[in-house]
Amino acid sequence: MGTPESNDLNEFIFMRVTMDFDHTSGEIIAPKANGITKRTSVYYTIRDQCPKLLSRIIDNMHRRRRALMEMFGTDADWDVKSIIGELSEIRYRLMTDKPLQDISDEYSDYRVWNDILAKMRQKNGDESVTWYKSDWLFVECYLHRRIYGAVYKTKVLNNYDIFANQKVDEFTLILKEISDVVTFMISNANDIRVSAKHSVIETLLKIPSTVEAIHSHDEFILCSDLEKAIDIYLLNLK
Repeated sequence: MGTPESNDLNEFIFMRVTMDFDHTSGEIIAPKANGITKRTSVYYTIRDQCPKLLSRIIDNMHRRRRALMEMFGTDADWDVKSIIGELSEIRYRLMTDKPLQDISDEYSDYRVWNDILAKMRQKNGDESVTWYKSDWLFVECYLHRRIYGAVYKTKVLNNYDIFANQKVDEFTLILKEISDVVTFMISNANDIRVSAKHSVIETLLKIPSTVEAIHSHDEFILCSDLEKAIDIYLLNLK
């Protein structure tokens, strides 16, 4: 039995040997990441982070059941139970590395997903298209697509943002930092002194984003409450 150090070295050598070779460019291409190799970030993401994400959603649906019934009517009770049931099954299949299932809802892209899954099974075999054995990036996207599908199939909650509370909580956590930056900018907006201009420019340059970078992904944003955040919170800062 080898030591932990020798086991790590053997895994490293295995990964190097199994790397793909691009015959066109002559370059070695790193293998696609999956959850098979233990003690890797991908392994821990699939083993720990993905189940925790599902558990948080399930717990949140349990806690908000009454509130959702008040907002959407009694049918929301069945919808909540449906979402919890499906996400619980997904969590079980993920944790036990079961094969990935076809998308069962009828949202516009479900055929695309199922076609890709069919090609993966044809190429690698049914037993190789699992949560741990499939490419990590695909698995992460597939997980979120399944979460969306569980909500989309419901009767009255099909447009409900299942991550709404999490978004509000995360925004609230960084509101103080945002407040400090905005207050600083507003307080110096009408100050024409060179020293003030220098201070504003220096501060903005230290923020790890540029205006171009911020707006370069606008077309990919599907839903944004930024305007609401500005009107309700930021413009009312004292």
